[in-house]
Amino acid sequence: MSKKPNLKPILPTDTPAVRKEIKTLLDRGCHVVRHSEYHLKIGSISYYPGKGTIMLDPHHVQSKKGLEALLELLDSLERNIISVGV
Repeated sequence: MSKKPNLKPILPTDTPAVRKEIKTLLDRGCHVVRHSEYHLKIGSISYYPGKGTIMLDPHHVQSKKGLEALLELLDSLERNIISVGV
């Protein structure tokens, strides 16, 4: 049986830096789902804030890491959606 994600994106055990990153995502209007202490899901993107790893489903690890790279990817995906009129 798989564990249901914790829908509260910020956990009491998060470091101040991780809390700040999640707050940045939430302030941008991102729907952030917490799957584990280490794993955030934003749409089709998995983000691991402790290491900065970004994966675009299905399992495409991005070469860039960290919050700034994640924000760039989100902006790029948003521009692509707008350009095709979705």
